Amino acid sequence: MNRRQFFSRINPFRVDAPQGEKTALTERKEAVMNDLFRLAMARGIDPATVDPERLPELLGLKAGEP
Repeated sequence: MNRRQFFSRINPFRVDAPQGEKTALTERKEAVMNDLFRLAMARGIDPATVDPERLPELLGLKAGEP
């Protein structure tokens, strides 16, 4: 569980969306995002304040890509 999931559980204004079946791709993407959140927290970045799409860039994981 990442930080956003933890705090979203206690959010009284949250609306639970219906959960469909997860595909292997969806599960893999969630696992990758969870790893990125953990790495960001280990490096002192608060992932809840950053756009999730920018995490690889901020962590230096896209340094070689154009």
